[in-house]
Amino acid sequence: FMRSQAEASGQYRGQEGVEYGPIVNGYPEWAKATVRRKDPDTGDIYTVSATAYWDEFYPGDQLGFMWKKMPRVMLGKVAESQALRKAFPLNFNGLYTFEEMQVEDIVQPGTPKGNGMKAPASKSQQQQAEKTVNNDPNAPITEPQLKAIHVLLDKLKVDDKLKHAYMADVLQLEEEPETLKTLTKVQGSTAIERLNLLIKDVA
Repeated sequence: FMRSQAEASGQYRGQEGVEYGPIVNGYPEWAKATVRRKDPDTGDIYTVSATAYWDEFYPGDQLGFMWKKMPRVMLGKVAESQALRKAFPLNFNGLYTFEEMQVEDIVQPGTPKGNGMKAPASKSQQQQAEKTVNNDPNAPITEPQLKAIHVLLDKLKVDDKLKHAYMADVLQLEEEPETLKTLTKVQGSTAIERLNLLIKDVA
């Protein structure tokens, strides 16, 4: 999503391959992303880099399934997001990817990241979770969920053309969904919870 927004600015000129630090306990110690941007005044191309460290962003064993499955991809996404934010501060000020939000909003302050804990769920979230347990995990997303997701995306000021890319980032999908109606009910619940977290941070 952030890359699409950067391309829309007309000043994004791609990026260099992500660099990774040494493997420590089975995971890269750090990832460094470098973004290229065109200076609108001089036309010169310059680079902006950012480094993300595993011990700062790994959300813990409870929430880190995708981080364990694709450690380089997940840490690289955080580094890329930070580099894009540095290169395009006016475009991305206050906008964070879900990978970054896992640390900012879900892991409680002072809790070692190796034992990440999820913030207590609200009553409505608990009720939704209880309903989901007894449902088919592959059941299609409901109309009320779709409406709620569109309302939340509008609150985040996500362009209609970028909503599918944004949802792929929020749900950590490997590919963009062709339509939000292809999501499952479980994914819908997850998306609503995570979008609310993002809105809370922006506010």
